[in-house]
Amino acid sequence: MTAGASIASAPFLVNAATYYAHFSSGHQTSEFWKVNLISGDHFVIDGTRNREASYVTARVFPAGTNDKTLRRTRPIEQSDLNHLVAFTPLQSGTYPIEIACNQTNRCAPVEFSVTINHAVDLYVPLSTKIRVSGAFVVNVKAPDGQPITSRTLAVNLYGLWKDNFATPTHHVLGSAGPVRGKAIITYRLPRDLVGKTISLQATTSGAGYLPAASSLCQARVT
Repeated sequence: MTAGASIASAPFLVNAATYYAHFSSGHQTSEFWKVNLISGDHFVIDGTRNREASYVTARVFPAGTNDKTLRRTRPIEQSDLNHLVAFTPLQSGTYPIEIACNQTNRCAPVEFSVTINHAVDLYVPLSTKIRVSGAFVVNVKAPDGQPITSRTLAVNLYGLWKDNFATPTHHVLGSAGPVRGKAIITYRLPRDLVGKTISLQATTSGAGYLPAASSLCQARVT
């Protein structure tokens, strides 16, 4: 994929992909890319495998920056490309990326990779009543409040209670993917927990997502 000569013509970067910057002769020759990010995402540009990357600068500009406002807008993050360029946006939007050659002579082509990991918020009730078996619902949202549907994200449910030990132990109860902001997890508990209160907690795992954990839910088993 070829970069754009301007923000307006810039293509979009995607997660887990590799790109190349190609420069023509001339001082401070720039190429442009764009990336769609959600509030709370962790975005990384990695050019550390390239010796020539020390002559190239990556600049991330605020969402909404265009070709007319570019030169009077300060980057929110910048670094030579031989270092990781990473940031977490506070708001969702389209962020322009400038890849600039800092030599008076032509820069060699430079390879860089992009990683975007999405943040996840998990919500469970502070307290509830549950049966020995059934389905437990975990609300799954992005930091901007939008419900998440994903085939690659797993929401895992754990129970915390005492077995034959002095301290409580974790038990894996089930897992499910979120659909329209809800992960419905089927579980089954030991019958000797009836009448007792246990703790429940949800966590996440999956490619393209940051790890997350819910607060503890105090669940009375009925």
